[in-house]
Amino acid sequence: MKPQQIGTRGILFTFYELNDYPTSVFVIIGKSNFFICDTFLGPLAMDGVKKYLRLNYGDNPFIVFNSHHHWDHIWGNCAFPESLIIAHEACRETIQKEGASELERNGELRMGDVKLVLPTLTFKDSIHFPDEGLLFSHSPGHTEDSSSCFDEMEKTLFVGDNVEAPIPYLAHKDLHIYVKTLEEYLEMDSKTIIAGHGGVIEESLIERNVAYVEAFMRNDMELYEKGACEEVHRMNNQAWKEMMKKK
Repeated sequence: MKPQQIGTRGILFTFYELNDYPTSVFVIIGKSNFFICDTFLGPLAMDGVKKYLRLNYGDNPFIVFNSHHHWDHIWGNCAFPESLIIAHEACRETIQKEGASELERNGELRMGDVKLVLPTLTFKDSIHFPDEGLLFSHSPGHTEDSSSCFDEMEKTLFVGDNVEAPIPYLAHKDLHIYVKTLEEYLEMDSKTIIAGHGGVIEESLIERNVAYVEAFMRNDMELYEKGACEEVHRMNNQAWKEMMKKK
């Protein structure tokens, strides 16, 4: 776990347990609460985050935000048994449906005794904490239930897995709405953008993600069939075929 100061009240914790796939847990030190964006692989990972925050910033309550339902972002929920856990309503529904099977498939990667804990406060469009200067908004793209966190005071945007390098994984069949979400990111007044994998990113990566999703919709794939994008693009093709079967 590597902590990094972001602005005056953000801490980016980067974890490297998933081989060469660095994973972000982003924390905002609010006026009255610690806001934890995603919880990685389990309670052992979150114990380090909690100890760091307690040691350096005191004993504030925790509020957890799940950017989407995927296992590498929610298994640490159980480290916060008394805390509010915020997510889009579809995130809670999908964890209920798929969480146990994802835990069974990937259980060898858990960090500690993982128990699935569902979000306790869900929203459809957005939820605002005006006193804390934080806005959590539905931003479908990588998945249908994907959401983002915007720190209105620091102008820091946490995008979860909606932006990835070199190209995004496609797990939602509405690619038009994915492009819309990415374009909305580019229109926001953000000073810092943090991705669920890869930490602080540049707007140019969002632009490249837009280009890929649009090319995928046009079936214009030649640029992505070789080189650094080849493996993820192959996985996207397979995932797309499976999604189309479920139409």
